[in-house]
Amino acid sequence: MVGSDLTGSLPVQIGDMDSIVRIYLHGNDLHGTIPAEISGAQTLLSLLLSTNELDGELPESMGYMPSLRDFRVDSNQMTGTIPASFANLTGLVDLFI
Repeated sequence: MVGSDLTGSLPVQIGDMDSIVRIYLHGNDLHGTIPAEISGAQTLLSLLLSTNELDGELPESMGYMPSLRDFRVDSNQMTGTIPASFANLTGLVDLFI
């Protein structure tokens, strides 16, 4: 759903998607925070959330997503620091913040 003018926020149920591999939602009008529950999506390889209106801090729980290879959240309104748990993302290849 790239550039589809989607609005709203990311639901906490996103973490219940235990077979999802890619989430491409960049270039929309999503707002709010990235829910900590997203770490439940343990098979997620790519999470592209760039160019939205997301804010808040990156969830510490995201550092416990062993499959994550590509995470992009640039061009949002994120605050805070990169969580120390991101050191656990040893397979992460692309990180855009």
